[in-house]
Amino acid sequence: MICDVVAEVVVRLVELIEVVGFQCEGSDDRIAEFELKLMQIESERMEIPEQHYKVIARLPSSEFQKICRDLKEFVETLQLSGSKEGLKFQVKGDIGSGNVLLMPRESEKPQDRGQTWISLLI
Repeated sequence: MICDVVAEVVVRLVELIEVVGFQCEGSDDRIAEFELKLMQIESERMEIPEQHYKVIARLPSSEFQKICRDLKEFVETLQLSGSKEGLKFQVKGDIGSGNVLLMPRESEKPQDRGQTWISLLI
């Protein structure tokens, strides 16, 4: 590990803002230094148009994260679709394919009783 948890980090700009430098001083008598070149990005103003979605799904972020982590082993792109049947996560790649279907249901946790765990507004 370059820097430990209790490290002091010094950030400095070098050579007219073309490089940023980092220096980590840890509690174990170690000093780590490294530099990263900064990218010159030419950009134009972009706006995200207002969207009116046909499906709004509510589910715990931990469940969404688990599904994405499991399916990322197949490909880097995930297709997500929703219908009255449920919320469907699909992947298809060179090494295989997979899908997960989450059907609407109530929460199973006692503290969340009466709340919808997966809610699809269509």
